[in-house]
Amino acid sequence: MKKQKDIKHIWSVVAQSSLVEQQTNNISILKVLEQLNVNLSIKDQEGLKNNPGKAILVNFPFQVISLWQSINPKKDPTADVEIEFFDPIGLSLQNIKFKLQFETKKTRMRSITSSPVISIMDTGVYLFKIRIKEDGEDNFSDVAEIPIEVRVIKAV
Repeated sequence: MKKQKDIKHIWSVVAQSSLVEQQTNNISILKVLEQLNVNLSIKDQEGLKNNPGKAILVNFPFQVISLWQSINPKKDPTADVEIEFFDPIGLSLQNIKFKLQFETKKTRMRSITSSPVISIMDTGVYLFKIRIKEDGEDNFSDVAEIPIEVRVIKAV
């Protein structure tokens, strides 16, 4: 993974939710996601069977929470961030993009992105990839990968 020039990725986690305390700005991360068990209805199973290679959306709210650090607090660094979700064979299922902008003299920043659904195809290890492209850069650079084990339970 490439070293960033003005913004450093510290950590990222996928969770069901989080709470930020206003007085201290501390965060409580709730239900960190390492494994997801999905009960598929017969209708969803038929949808996957009749549309091979097409994911289904499962109602499962989640957040990708990251902590970033400004290497040079005298600057106001900005970057584009991309979070992409891949199935076990490497097919991109979901993509979220946003702008990261530090305020003057702030040395760290937290980003919290939310989604009400998650796309799945079958049992396997799925992967969230987090990438950053700082202003002036041509390409995105990978800064983190978070694997999630998905277990599909089929109704009978």
